[in-house]
Amino acid sequence: MSSATTVYCSGLRSDARPSAGPGIARSLREGFADLEIVGVDDAPGPSGLHDDVFDEIWIRRPAAGSASEVLERLDGGAWWIPGSELDARRLAREAGAHERLLSPSPEALAAFDVPLDELARRLGLDCPPAISTREDDWRLGAFGREHGWRLWLLGPGYAPAQIDGWRTLESRRAHLGAAWSAPGLRLQAHVEGVAEAVGFAAHRGRALGMLHLHGAIRKPEPWGGEVTDLAVALPRLAPALASALSNARWTGGGEIEIVRSVDDELWLIAWLPRFASWIHGATLTGANLPAALAGAALGRNPAPALRRASQFVRVVVELPARAGCDLPEPVSGADGSVRAGGYLNRMPDPGRAGAHAREAAVEPAEDLKAIVRDVRTAAATPFAHAVDPAPRWRTLAARVRAPQLSCRVEIAYSIKTDPDASLLRAARAHGFLAEAITAAELRAAQAAGFQGDEVILNGPAKSWPPWTSPLRAYGAFADSLDELASLARLARSGALSARYLGPRLRPPSVASRFGIPLGDFATFSGLVSLLRDLPGAQPLGLHFHWASSEAGHAMWFDTVEATLEWGRRLQDATGRAIRCVDLGGGWQPDDFDAVLLPRLADLLARCRDELDELEVVVIEPGRALVQPLCVVESSVLELRGGTGAREVVVDASLAEVPRAPVYPHRVLSRSGGDWRLWGRGPDRVVGRLCMEDDVLRTGVAVPDDVRAGSRILFADAGAYDRSMAYSFGRG
Repeated sequence: MSSATTVYCSGLRSDARPSAGPGIARSLREGFADLEIVGVDDAPGPSGLHDDVFDEIWIRRPAAGSASEVLERLDGGAWWIPGSELDARRLAREAGAHERLLSPSPEALAAFDVPLDELARRLGLDCPPAISTREDDWRLGAFGREHGWRLWLLGPGYAPAQIDGWRTLESRRAHLGAAWSAPGLRLQAHVEGVAEAVGFAAHRGRALGMLHLHGAIRKPEPWGGEVTDLAVALPRLAPALASALSNARWTGGGEIEIVRSVDDELWLIAWLPRFASWIHGATLTGANLPAALAGAALGRNPAPALRRASQFVRVVVELPARAGCDLPEPVSGADGSVRAGGYLNRMPDPGRAGAHAREAAVEPAEDLKAIVRDVRTAAATPFAHAVDPAPRWRTLAARVRAPQLSCRVEIAYSIKTDPDASLLRAARAHGFLAEAITAAELRAAQAAGFQGDEVILNGPAKSWPPWTSPLRAYGAFADSLDELASLARLARSGALSARYLGPRLRPPSVASRFGIPLGDFATFSGLVSLLRDLPGAQPLGLHFHWASSEAGHAMWFDTVEATLEWGRRLQDATGRAIRCVDLGGGWQPDDFDAVLLPRLADLLARCRDELDELEVVVIEPGRALVQPLCVVESSVLELRGGTGAREVVVDASLAEVPRAPVYPHRVLSRSGGDWRLWGRGPDRVVGRLCMEDDVLRTGVAVPDDVRAGSRILFADAGAYDRSMAYSFGRG
């Protein structure tokens, strides 16, 4: 065979996340029986190397000079079709717009390497919210909370990774290392719906075929589905895609991942500059795009594709190992796991990622500057500096109690957030209620000056420790039907006098151990009966709590709407008005200030629309009130590392900052007499404890003037950091 009929296919992974290489090769073989097809990959690990569709294999070890080997083969008359995104991008760098490279040129890639929302607009699709991983950790954390930590980490050459919290985010960052700041890497909000895909091929801008895959079996890549012509399935997308390919002079295959949401909208998830992994499945349905691409390049007509069915499935089969291609020896990873031969696929290209830039320390924002301005160096560290709550609390209280609001609002300070006596006294001085989850917390509130009718009782353990004397409360909310029956008996006997009495509700959408579940008729009927049997003069209230930092902002507001609708149903079923709604807490300070408060007036109006005899709405912003109001000062014990990633060992630990793994705590050190906020970088801060998880911050840039003995501050260490701090590792 002449070299003119040789085609190299790279990207031969053939497992749960297969590359397209083997499918491309099988499709080429069906279209042109006389081609010599060479399988290429970077290591002997991919099982696709053993497929007998390949006449030869080439284990190409990426190294200095490997680009010249590619050009030598292309200049010698061979053709090349990459089967993975990493290969497509690498070949574009190595061979540019070589006429025998059947994949997009650097210019074509650049035309599509734009923000996903811009690409979505070009194609007439919606786009999920996203944020670049180059943003600072404070913004990344806010983005995660906004979307309830239902995120995907996506980017060129990366396997999609699910991100469900700050811990997972930091773990992925540690795994990716310097590549965390690679261009195009982003966190993208999850879209609920059905995954679909579009596969296409073009030659010099002329579309050769565009296909739609739906009904896919995903594990997680498509292992089956129905393939139809894109112009039939999505008639509005087809011309937009054809125009985009023409404008970019696109050569090669490609895939668009989309999600059809429950309201039938199409959301662009990813654009991938390589044939889809299911491309041979499309060939089985009569659409052989790899052969069409090769035919356009060779000036030959491929054999007509045989349509076997409109759907395909993928199965696992065993193949004889190829002689001369030994299976890789298992190797142990640093974490003790065993994997085959160190083979990596769809991972960062080391030649592209570059070194992680170190950002200089900067002046903190005004809110943080005001908090650390008056910090005076402690004699001994670690030391927790408490900040005067009055300025922040005064401002927030004024916004919550604005006179133009349509409903009275009460602020309840959640004692569990931080039961420090000075904070309880400050809460009462600002006119707040206290929210207690135990009788022990009730006594702490009383010791701080709260009267009985200024305390809300909540949670499943109100009777711990037991109390016997008559009890007054502003509100008492039952965590179960049994407890509601018990509270009703106490109310009838006079042992409990509550201004508002009722259930804590758990709508079906809320995943929680707390509250009365509303998902079945028997429970709802039992709740109606208990509320009907309460003393006639007893005003009803209901409580709802689902932390917005877990639910996400949109889901939180939607669930409040659902809770109000359940409240209206309870009103209708019992014939009794709901006069108090407690919306709970769980707000990160920034989110409370920037998300909830601007929407508070509309939220209250919505409450009044659903519950027309509503008197008061209670909010419990304990975390939002006090999380910024503590700063932990620590001393540097040791600075490790040189020009690479550095590690700072400090005398603080998870014992003083126990919530460090849950959200990013801002770190500051002095420079020129002022506290400066650390920027992004490859460094990390670890604590004094001999515990693997005593890591206080990652992804920061340690300033050059920090050394052993320097003092640093961990901000945002109030609320649960302070109340959950423990004594450990102090001797």
